[in-house]
Amino acid sequence: MGGLGTGILSFCEDGRFRALRLNNNRSSSEALPLSPHSFLAVRVAHGDQVYLHRLQTPHPGQEEQHLLPPSGLAFRGDFPQADCRVIDDACPVDITFGIYAPFVPYDYEASALPLVFIAFQVTNTSDVPQDVSAVMNWENMCGQTNGHAPLALPPIERHVVVTDDDWENAKHNQEGDNERRLHTGTGKMAKGRDKTYFEGDIAPNALLFNTLHELEGNADGQYGLVTRWSDRAVITHRVWDPEDPASAQAFWEDFGNRGALENEPGGGGHSRCGALCNRATLAPGEKRTVEFVISWYAPRYVVGGLDQGNYYANASPNALAIAKKGLVNGTYYHASVSAWRHRLGTTGYPWELVRPIMDSCEVLCGHALHTRSGAFGLFQGSADPRVNYLRDRWHSSLPLLLFYPRLEMETLERIGR
Repeated sequence: MGGLGTGILSFCEDGRFRALRLNNNRSSSEALPLSPHSFLAVRVAHGDQVYLHRLQTPHPGQEEQHLLPPSGLAFRGDFPQADCRVIDDACPVDITFGIYAPFVPYDYEASALPLVFIAFQVTNTSDVPQDVSAVMNWENMCGQTNGHAPLALPPIERHVVVTDDDWENAKHNQEGDNERRLHTGTGKMAKGRDKTYFEGDIAPNALLFNTLHELEGNADGQYGLVTRWSDRAVITHRVWDPEDPASAQAFWEDFGNRGALENEPGGGGHSRCGALCNRATLAPGEKRTVEFVISWYAPRYVVGGLDQGNYYANASPNALAIAKKGLVNGTYYHASVSAWRHRLGTTGYPWELVRPIMDSCEVLCGHALHTRSGAFGLFQGSADPRVNYLRDRWHSSLPLLLFYPRLEMETLERIGR
């Protein structure tokens, strides 16, 4: 999943992220085959009864700690979305989650965003309150391609990203958790308080991987990881290194014992991963949605000495600005993606025809270039990232013509010239 010419990632049936082409590593030889340290995890607790798992199933050669049973994850994936359900009798709540990109036919701007959403739906099916924590851990892959990695891991910074709607919702709730967490030196929050927030009002709910001070190669850039802030949620974070035994032990002890992370900023080389934890207590029968956004930003793409750039860099200065745009418009994106997939799936045409049309759209993301000037081109093939060759264009002219006809017409005009 991904956006038009932004690069792609794949979320697989075992819960792992694979085939990552997010760092301008567009050719098959440069793609990262696996992000071994990126994962989702949940903890559900009532008293001393604790359920804790990474939302991954066993796979040869991969981390084995805290995994689900081999059949513990039901999975369905059709571009640009994957839907999963935890299948485990030991889990005291019902957990489903979806991962999708805002790939919306005829909406050229939404479809050009380099981000994916992760949305948990948790329902407390037990007869007692349950403390539910969801973690998204993202590996620091800035500057990496297959076979190449920077000498030192770039830093991971903590930030606050709150949308106007989230802030307005909090301003109208002046009880309990809101009063405690959104409190300034001037007293309780007034109902008409300005949208600005002050240091200490809100705990960080976003991590920014790398700065943009020095961009030397095409792969250099940023990642953003954000969870939607809510006045009823406790959000914590940790920057850590799963390859360091002490760091890994501290991470899992924190999460297992408290359902929260230590708000550890990292340092000392421990910036291999950044994690956000979103925790809340659910009453019996209560349902809650927990959202995360992963965004990427690699603005330079130099070919033959010319910086073609990426189209998405025109409207956003960094990865967190892209993630915030996703949060602001998330409801529209989700509804739009669901609507076009539903319409295509209910046309009456055989599924054997419909599914290849859906899946062929992936080529528009990972095997294409959308430059800073707005030019769009399809590659000849995954191993040959050249564009605008009419004879050998990749098998994707049909979905481009169906869903983004302006880009197809402009491409053919350039070829004709």
